Amino acid sequence: MRTVSAILLFALLISSSGCMTYSSVQRAKGKPNVVTGHNPTEPHPGYYALLPLAVPADIATSPFQLLLYVLLSSSNTPL
Repeated sequence: MRTVSAILLFALLISSSGCMTYSSVQRAKGKPNVVTGHNPTEPHPGYYALLPLAVPADIATSPFQLLLYVLLSSSNTPL
């Protein structure tokens, strides 16, 4: 069971956009999010509760994001 949980957590962190903190704050404020394409809505302050999870997840995925950024910038692919 522990292995399955670790694999699912790893898959979740890899598939994330890397801007989880930014997305959570934008959703909480009700502002548009250029990363995910969400239109402005009414504020949802409950999204602030995700910040203790989003910040460590952003930190954990930053090496993968850096690798992807370097690969994309070296191939002249627009970011």
